[in-house]
Amino acid sequence: MDFWNKNYTIPENDFKAWEDQVRLLRIQDLEAFWEESVVYSFGRPDFQSVRHLLPRLYTAGKKRAGLRVKKSSQDQILFFPLPEERGKAGILLRCPDGKLPPLKKWSQFLKLTHRILAPEFSARHKPSESYLVLVQAFGRKIFSNLKRQKKGTLVHFQLQDLSSYFLPMGKIKSREIWKEILETFYNVSSSPDWVFPLSVRQIYLYCPGLGEAEVSQQMDSLYFPSTHVIIDYDLEYLSLDKETFRLEEFCELFHELD
Repeated sequence: MDFWNKNYTIPENDFKAWEDQVRLLRIQDLEAFWEESVVYSFGRPDFQSVRHLLPRLYTAGKKRAGLRVKKSSQDQILFFPLPEERGKAGILLRCPDGKLPPLKKWSQFLKLTHRILAPEFSARHKPSESYLVLVQAFGRKIFSNLKRQKKGTLVHFQLQDLSSYFLPMGKIKSREIWKEILETFYNVSSSPDWVFPLSVRQIYLYCPGLGEAEVSQQMDSLYFPSTHVIIDYDLEYLSLDKETFRLEEFCELFHELD
């Protein structure tokens, strides 16, 4: 499974052409959305005051592309929908106040934006069968271990969103960061089999035979020695035991995640 998606598939020429379009259209800040989740940002976007309008913008965008959302004396915020059949996708962007280029001038920029982000949109639309098979296989291994060791702790790592680094870093540096992250998990795990990367931001680590207090103490000293970026993360713990473990309920934990 390729958890990096867009980083492995963006041709360098596409990204350079996209940057040229950003400069040509004088775009200052940008956020790309899948439904209401941010999947990519550019500049220093601060669209909190208009994000609540996204559901209405998706609907209005079906009739007319290039919606002016907000205007001030200095700048203006625009919304453009992106063509996605499996969900709603679009971008909010900020440009200087003044006359906007005609819509036909935006077409190349929108095509490149969609091409660059298409793998990320595809990843958000998970193929349910293969996804469930992976989760069930991980759950069965844990249950098999619980039969022998009676208890264990599942640790959920929610890594910070590094997409703003990955896109300009490209394939090689992204691979290096991913390798560093996985090696850190393999070093603290009793077996590579107990490391389950669900996505680029969510990784699960199962600690067989250990209670939550013991695992928490171990995780206190955990850090990612990346040579490229400082990686922050949040932790959640789930205690498991043979008597209460149910595979179906275990799988539902993963479906609840964004």
